[in-house]
Formats: sequence, C-alpha cells, structure tokens
Amino acid sequence: MSPRNTEFTVDASSSDRVVLQRPAALRELNGLRAMLGEWLSNHAIIGAMSEEQTIVLSELVTNAVEASPPSSSITVRWAIDRDDVFISVQDEGFGFTYEAAEQVPPSAARGRGLSIVAALTDRVDVIVESQRTTVAARTHLRRSEQ
Repeated sequence: MSPRNTEFTVDASSSDRVVLQRPAALRELNGLRAMLGEWLSNHAIIGAMSEEQTIVLSELVTNAVEASPPSSSITVRWAIDRDDVFISVQDEGFGFTYEAAEQVPPSAARGRGLSIVAALTDRVDVIVESQRTTVAARTHLRRSEQ
C-alpha cells in the first residue's frame, strides 16, 4: 500500500466531518468509541458496518497511544463522503512503515492492529512526517448489509 497524503478537510461543527484532539491515553478510548458509534448511527451506518468501524477506530487509537511519548496528544478524525467512511489517527510518535507492520506474524501476542484495520477497510495509508505519524483508513459502505 503506497502512502499518500490523506488529509481530511475537517470542520468540527460539520456533521459529516469530525476532528478531536485528545490526550494520548487509553482512558480516552471508550469515549471516542461512543462518539463514533453515535455519529455512525446518525449517518444510518448500523450493524456489522458500524461495529467494524468501531474496531478500526479502537485499533488505530490503541496503536497511536502506544507509540506516543508521555503527555502527548492524538488527533482523531472521521468523515463520510458519499459512500466512503474515513477514519484517521495522528500521533506524536516515532513512526513506522506499513511494510514493517505487515511482518508481524498472526501468532504474535501484539502488533496485529494494522493487519486488523487492513482486513476491515478498503485502504490503509501510513504517513510519517517529522515526529508525527498518521494512519488513515477508508471503507466503502456496503449499505445493502445494514
């Protein structure tokens, strides 16, 4: 998967685009999951598709928190554009390559988050820029399954 700049033009007041800056702490995860679930429901994305997107968010946030230095923050974005949902998480971590993440064996106790995200989405991009790493995922909605 080739990295590309996948910036979402976000406006926190827009119902189609959300941007949140939170402390890089796992205690934030439940609140973020609840906010995404409500947002998905408001966009008529329910059932398995909603559950999958919540898992994607959980994996991206967990990875970002684990890669972040103490007392840093993460930026979480999600958006809908026609029939695509975008979720991205940016951290202040050291960065990695997607290719290195793909090397984690399925039997490993940790490190499979990006593989899970890739299995649940249509595209995953990793963008590493000077002390910031963004992992962005795009999923085409399968509305007939809702």
